[in-house]
Amino acid sequence: MRKNIFGILVTYILFINAVIAAAPPGKLQLNGQMFQLLNESIQANSDSISALSARVSTIEGDIATINSNIDSLDGRITTNTTDIATTLAATGVLSDELDALAAKHTVDFAALTIDIATINGSIIDLKASITGLIDELQAELDALSGGQEELNAQTAGKIASLESQIATLSGRVSTLEGFHITYPAACDSGNDTGTGTGAPWVVCEADENQAWISANNMGSYHAELICQEHGYTTVSVWSGTCGNVCGYCQGVGSTSCSKTGTGPEAENGSWSNFNGGTDELGDKIASTVQWRCVK
Repeated sequence: MRKNIFGILVTYILFINAVIAAAPPGKLQLNGQMFQLLNESIQANSDSISALSARVSTIEGDIATINSNIDSLDGRITTNTTDIATTLAATGVLSDELDALAAKHTVDFAALTIDIATINGSIIDLKASITGLIDELQAELDALSGGQEELNAQTAGKIASLESQIATLSGRVSTLEGFHITYPAACDSGNDTGTGTGAPWVVCEADENQAWISANNMGSYHAELICQEHGYTTVSVWSGTCGNVCGYCQGVGSTSCSKTGTGPEAENGSWSNFNGGTDELGDKIASTVQWRCVK
């Protein structure tokens, strides 16, 4: 409204000035003092109006800038309003979840408290039971301790008596062995006494310290047991024979107990490396074999 009034006034004044300026000389004379003052006043007002117009233009520009800023702020306010609504909605969901967790925690804590109380009760009962068991065990140990001393004394007496009897029997056995041990002679023969064996053997040579025994001519032999049956202790060495009797791979029939060949030292096999398995009578060597018995 103010802009329109200023515009009309300015237009009117400019129009008057234009009429005066365009009037022919002598046709329109505004030479009186009144008109001179009016012209001066109009000119001053015109200058003021121009200045005001410039200021109005500046203000209008500022208003346009402010309106633009207000529009921008309106957009930001709308965006912030949406964000706040979203945040409030999420906060509501989070609050509900926290409430649910708090309720569950309360229930779980109550259940755990009950469990702990139950366990504590069980521990108390268990301690009481253990104490009772310890007392009972101690009483039994005390009773056994008294009986153990008597039992130890009786056992010691029996052991001493058995040791005396064993010593006596050992002496008698040694005496009897001295009477009954007879060392084999060359060409003495026999059979393995093992169940299912019965393999024939023959003495190749023998004396009181050793005996050379050969399969006659093959089978499965408890060699160490056969040595012990003739007064020896164990087997020192053994070997194969290749089917010989009292020989080692010298041709079948070329050796015998009365015509010996190479002894079991030919292969020098250790008794610990027996090849015939083991049964209730001991370890065995098998097939065409020979061995040396020693004390």
